[in-house]
Amino acid sequence: MLVGHEVGHALFTPNEWDWLKEGIPAGVVNVVEDARIEKLMKRKYAGISKSFFAGYKELHKDNFFDINLDTVDQMNLADRANLHFKLGTFIHFNFTPAEQEIIDLIRNCETFKDTLSAAKALHLFCKEEIQKQKEALESQEGERTRSLQTNLAKVLKVVGISALTTLTIISLPLLVLMTILMWKVGIAMALVLMGWILLMIL
Repeated sequence: MLVGHEVGHALFTPNEWDWLKEGIPAGVVNVVEDARIEKLMKRKYAGISKSFFAGYKELHKDNFFDINLDTVDQMNLADRANLHFKLGTFIHFNFTPAEQEIIDLIRNCETFKDTLSAAKALHLFCKEEIQKQKEALESQEGERTRSLQTNLAKVLKVVGISALTTLTIISLPLLVLMTILMWKVGIAMALVLMGWILLMIL
């Protein structure tokens, strides 16, 4: 299977191509090109299909690709596309309608020009998904910050009311006591006594 895969690249993949000029990561192009050359190899050498099937079955059995079935749908489209065209016989992959359009583009590639076109679409889709995830995280962080600010304002409001209530509770008896002292001992002595009482309280 591995030999057949590499022979496919030797036969159908150009020896040189300027992927920097194309602006597409080589890894993304390779995902699409792998699917194309294996399809062409199976078409050119019908008997090799059994070799590909057996080879990928063995790799899947050994979990060569380190796949977690519980989280496989959370992988980016490029990784899922790569696994789909290699292990799709053994694992079911879910794709949204928009993702399925990209998968169909890859499946229908016949020339290397088709590969570059599909790879460009795949790369753009993955970039947009990353941007959406980034914006969603920023939105969540913003919402969390606003929630904290709201809760803090509520706490400060409660604390402010509590402080005002406490001050009122303390002030009323002191005013009553001040009035009594002024009546009993005079204003000057009352002020001295109240100062001493406040010092004791604080």
